[in-house]
Amino acid sequence: VLNNDGETMGDDGDMLAALDADGNIRGISTMLDGLADYVGITLHAITIRSNTVGDAISFQYYDASEDKVMQSSTAYTFGINEIIGNLMTPHEITVGTLTLSIEMGAGWNWFSVNVAGDDMSPNAVLATLDPELNDIVKDQNNFAQYYGEEYGWVGALAAIDPTSMYMISTSNSGTLEFAGVPVNPAATPISIGAGWNWIGYLPQSDIATNDALETVSAELNDIVKDQNNFAQYYGEEYGWVGALATMSPGKGYMLSVSNGSTLI
Repeated sequence: VLNNDGETMGDDGDMLAALDADGNIRGISTMLDGLADYVGITLHAITIRSNTVGDAISFQYYDASEDKVMQSSTAYTFGINEIIGNLMTPHEITVGTLTLSIEMGAGWNWFSVNVAGDDMSPNAVLATLDPELNDIVKDQNNFAQYYGEEYGWVGALAAIDPTSMYMISTSNSGTLEFAGVPVNPAATPISIGAGWNWIGYLPQSDIATNDALETVSAELNDIVKDQNNFAQYYGEEYGWVGALATMSPGKGYMLSVSNGSTLI
């Protein structure tokens, strides 16, 4: 287990835990010394338990010296009797903050963030962009407008929420870079209402649309779309079908459904 500086984590009292999508603990690590090139380095042996192939597993790390729990951006899809890493060639898991990077073009862009920082105001999250007077950022209900360097982004949209999609109209292209703690999707359910929903994407890696929207109560002809592609729901037999075959970090999505449900 490594922190953001590449340093090995493993002091007395530390713990690595594997969790399922509901936040249940599926395994706790035991600390061991490595072998060969890893002699003297603390490694974590962990057995992960599940009854379901393909179960989505995430990781958290308890740092005893700091008395805090750290999220990991590393994810694992459960496989029966699968062995990953050993004392000579360990599998690396990084914990701590993560920097999200999203390319923005001039004009309208759909986006979402899957990391959380101490300051989630538009001025902080959008700090690396090069906006001009009257550029706009909005969610499904509110917006903020750019009033120059002195005032920044001003409006009813006071905070960027990882569970929401945003549209931003920028005069200049650029890269949104924002560092924060990876959001734990299992602990961050998104309430879905009947009709259109602007939703963020919380995982740290691409997931097939059918898997990503598995907990949504969908009916025939419900639609999900990003800025360029869409998929339509064709019932339990076919699921979500269309050019939008996978969902990805940094992108924002519109989801139109007939029924309310909870997206995890």
